Amino acid sequence: PTLTVQIQGESLLNDGTAMVLFLVAHNMLKGEQYDAKGVAVFLFYMVAGSWFLGAVIGAVFSSWIRSAGNRLEHHSSMIQISLTLCCAYGSFVFAEGVIGISGVLSNVAAGLVLADTIWPKIVSQEAMHEVWHTIEYVGNTIIFFLAGALSGKAMVSIDLVDYLHLLLIYMVVMAIRGAVLFASRPVLKWLSPDRTPVTMAEAAVMTWGGLRGAVGLALAIQLSVDRAGGLLKQEVADRVLFFTGGIAMLTLIVNATTCPILVKKLAITATPHTKAKLMLQIHQRLSELGDQSKGMVKETVTRLLKDVEHHIHIACLVSEGSQVDWQRDEASVDLPRGSIIVAEYQEAKGGFDEVSTKHKELLGWDMDDPLIQQEANLLTHAAAAVDPEMFRTINEAYLGMVRSEHWAQIERGEFVKGTNSAESLLSANTKAFQLAQNGIHDLHWLLRSFGLSDSDVEMMSQAPSVRPRLSTSSTLSFSAKPKCYDFCARTIRSMTFQGTIVTVILINSILIFLDPGPQSPDVVLWVVLDCLFQVVYIVELVMKLVVLRLKFFSDGWNALDFMCVVLGLFGNLTSIVVAVGVVSSSAVSNE
Repeated sequence: PTLTVQIQGESLLNDGTAMVLFLVAHNMLKGEQYDAKGVAVFLFYMVAGSWFLGAVIGAVFSSWIRSAGNRLEHHSSMIQISLTLCCAYGSFVFAEGVIGISGVLSNVAAGLVLADTIWPKIVSQEAMHEVWHTIEYVGNTIIFFLAGALSGKAMVSIDLVDYLHLLLIYMVVMAIRGAVLFASRPVLKWLSPDRTPVTMAEAAVMTWGGLRGAVGLALAIQLSVDRAGGLLKQEVADRVLFFTGGIAMLTLIVNATTCPILVKKLAITATPHTKAKLMLQIHQRLSELGDQSKGMVKETVTRLLKDVEHHIHIACLVSEGSQVDWQRDEASVDLPRGSIIVAEYQEAKGGFDEVSTKHKELLGWDMDDPLIQQEANLLTHAAAAVDPEMFRTINEAYLGMVRSEHWAQIERGEFVKGTNSAESLLSANTKAFQLAQNGIHDLHWLLRSFGLSDSDVEMMSQAPSVRPRLSTSSTLSFSAKPKCYDFCARTIRSMTFQGTIVTVILINSILIFLDPGPQSPDVVLWVVLDCLFQVVYIVELVMKLVVLRLKFFSDGWNALDFMCVVLGLFGNLTSIVVAVGVVSSSAVSNE
């Protein structure tokens, strides 16, 4: 999954950046002059403005889609699908056609916001996937058909030497792509939550799997039609279309057909030995349970388990002589967590033994439970040396089952509408999964999402008689929290406050578009309005910092909000300086 996300993310950013660079080159062909500073400012304006606008539009539609997540309403699924379509095309049209910035980057930003926030509220995920897969297929088919038809027409007038140039361009493109990806491996490792390095094999697959497609062909078709306002010769436009279509064709014919062979050769998708070992362990346990059956049931279960074992040995690349046990591999190391787990279990068991038999019966406790019968064996395994890879595999399997149960709860409608319970649980599970080699810490990340630490929960869970013996600083922090902390926490988590902030952002975006500029006679009024909006953003930021403190910056969206507020303050100061006449607007524009 990590490699898939990296390839998809690289493709999205590639397409958006290509659109912006194409626009710069297109404008230069039409006669506009750019120096190095002008190109840098233009790129920053296009990229930052597009991402900010897309994030705002995505947040607005995310709130709208979540409000339509009533599973008892017959048309909820259709409404949500329609809103995603409006968000996709609205973000592109508003950015590209109205404001004049990158519609693709705005679309990507809006899509990332939706993907990060709406899935727990989607009524029918299958319908959402099917609709968008169909749109993707139809769109790609139309673009490739048009590009093929136009390229076929252009091939008539293409010189034979251009076919050699096409092969040379193809090799240079692949070489540049490989150099960039291999050089970016340290950066990708640093961006990984668990600092997992990108292997040479993964970088090779990312290089060879980079297929050229719809965006490049669409840009080439646009250039072939308008020819930079008629300033470009038709034969040059045809040559660009031929090269672009040829590169796309070569990547589809050569790269796409041979990439599966490369993936298999490099064993990218091969199941790790530890996971296969765990599967054999489960298979052995199922075989023991199957032996307890009789008659046709036993024969059917035995035949089914033999097919499963064959799949594990063949498809998972495990040799027939694999031993199904929990003994250490050569790469195993002694981890202190085994003894810690046993000590914590014994401590918890001591507290549970003090519970009366009557209360245990009310809890449904059964001493004949199979796990209780195997307690001694399980503790022996827990205290023994653990293979780190096996430890991680088991944690990932457990967290995967927990995540599946969360989604099943969402499908059954067990979460209270209007709350972020599902989102918080899924987010905590995702972060814990990324750091599964350190243990199962989904509760830790869940508490952090609420602005709490493990020590806070431990102190609050103590008996009242114990709390007065806490340190003075701890007592003061807990006594001070209800006055300010609790108010801020309730406010920023309420749907009313979140809806208000989204509405303010939307109104502010519209007013930014309508702002006549510093030459307007009502410039003071516009500056005052900008300052009022900025005050709202600062209040929201301060309230979040009161609740989350430095943990506020651990979330990427919060860091983006902070950056936007800081940039907004700089813009307000600039507007005030221009409004009072300290600096002319032309001087500010030049800078």
